[in-house]
Amino acid sequence: SNDAAPGNEASSSPSGAPAPAASAEPAAPAKPADEEVTVGMGPADASKPMYPIFSLFRSSDIKTVLVDSIPVYLIALYSIWDSITQRFLIAIQSKSLFVTNIETGLSEPRYVWLSDMRLEVFAGDHVLVGVFGAIGLTVWSGGFVVILYCALRSHRETLMDPTVHRRFGFFFNGLEPDHYYWELLVKRVDVLLVYL
Repeated sequence: SNDAAPGNEASSSPSGAPAPAASAEPAAPAKPADEEVTVGMGPADASKPMYPIFSLFRSSDIKTVLVDSIPVYLIALYSIWDSITQRFLIAIQSKSLFVTNIETGLSEPRYVWLSDMRLEVFAGDHVLVGVFGAIGLTVWSGGFVVILYCALRSHRETLMDPTVHRRFGFFFNGLEPDHYYWELLVKRVDVLLVYL
């Protein structure tokens, strides 16, 4: 008999071979030609600020350029911290000498400036140089490091945020998150003590 059971009908090709079964999944709709496709941009990447201008600036606006240049300022100042600190230290470095008092015949200590041993430190012609050196050490050598440390401390919970990491990452890259201060406080103080 040539009758087939309902629902079990099979279509045949002219050669007699059965035709392939149709897929049950609907075909994906074609994307419009003008639709923008972003490749490799996950949720984390989408939140990162983009720096299209020389990979340094987000736009050519002068205010944006100045803000985006903050890492450059910080690294440049940090790179000259060492040499300027040495100059300020030279301004106050002294040496103790024992000078005999002609009237009493006793030896008395006298602190002279190491760069010009005719001058006593913080006396006479050395006063201006000494004050300048002391202020420089306080504001530059100490103040710059402390301010930078405070900036890092205020962001200690978000150090790996793209914006924070771009701005301050130079000072804590390679360190454990809990020891972000090591480069600023430990190593800088160590260098300062060596100079003293």
